[in-house]
Amino acid sequence: DYVNLPRAIRAADKVSFTLGVVGLLVTQFVATEHPTRFHVYYLATAPFIFSHRAYQYFVIKYHYFLIDFCYYANAAHFWQILCRPRSARFFKTTFAYANGPILWAIPLWRNSLVFHSHDKVQSVYIHCVPAILTWCARWYGQSALGEPGWRFSFFGSGDDDSRRRAAASAKASLELFSAETSFATSFAHFFVFPTLGYLAWQCAYLLKTELWDVKRLDEDPELVTSLRWL
Repeated sequence: DYVNLPRAIRAADKVSFTLGVVGLLVTQFVATEHPTRFHVYYLATAPFIFSHRAYQYFVIKYHYFLIDFCYYANAAHFWQILCRPRSARFFKTTFAYANGPILWAIPLWRNSLVFHSHDKVQSVYIHCVPAILTWCARWYGQSALGEPGWRFSFFGSGDDDSRRRAAASAKASLELFSAETSFATSFAHFFVFPTLGYLAWQCAYLLKTELWDVKRLDEDPELVTSLRWL
């Protein structure tokens, strides 16, 4: 009887499927053809992803997920791009986040690229795109956002001088991010500083969920946190 039921595909599922496939293709195109501009693509797309997820999660009482570490790490990427673009130490911290706990969260939380589910596609984006972002920056550099002509050179246009300046900016960034350091310095940049940042988030998270909002969580069992979900 179940097999013989007529099938109906919701319009929302069609839209989610289309946007998911197109988004995957565009992400691959930018990462492979314009890697020095991938941070521009990230800045343009991430706010829409996070805004939609925030609205969706507040409606279904999942908004405590929005203070999980993956969102904290994505905020660190925004800070690195907008406020600390030439800080090699801070970039290495975000690199450690993106290629460590954020990627490990994909199998641990069973993220899957199900195109007809915008929630699942968004989860893959949140956990996977930071790794692509740091890969592009590590191996190709990040052109400065304020560089003359960077908006147009992203689309392959602009004058030769603007493109040369953008390329020189990306090269300088690459040399900064990939400069050789001692073992002690590398250990501090890739382990000590990221761990301190993680501990700062963990303390804030515990204060929020186990102290400040503990009464609210106890009174409303429909509120979902990572601990309750697991």
